[in-house]
Amino acid sequence: MRQARAVSYGQLPLLGNGMLQIIGWLGCLYLVVKALEIIANPAYRDANGMMNTAAIWASLLACFGAIGFALWLAAQGGAFPQKSSAERASDELSASIIRQCIELAKTPEDAAKCGKW
Repeated sequence: MRQARAVSYGQLPLLGNGMLQIIGWLGCLYLVVKALEIIANPAYRDANGMMNTAAIWASLLACFGAIGFALWLAAQGGAFPQKSSAERASDELSASIIRQCIELAKTPEDAAKCGKW
């Protein structure tokens, strides 16, 4: 089984290409859920059912923060370089070697060993 390797772009180590993107989008989702939680919580309302000032500001800050981070993440999506043609060729070569090994295997056990180096 191949192990995931850490890839580094500049000073930023990543596990794969999109790990930071996923974490960023989850952060945006968290801010939206937090804003909805503040809006729906009756503890942040007065006797008339109106939200208090702190709750209004907190929910607005969470919403605008989520929107701002979402726009920033969308703009950063193309900033990470794609795989070079040499890396793609290497991946294709590795896959063709494994396919050839499986085709030439005499037993299922031999075929199972093809992907394990």
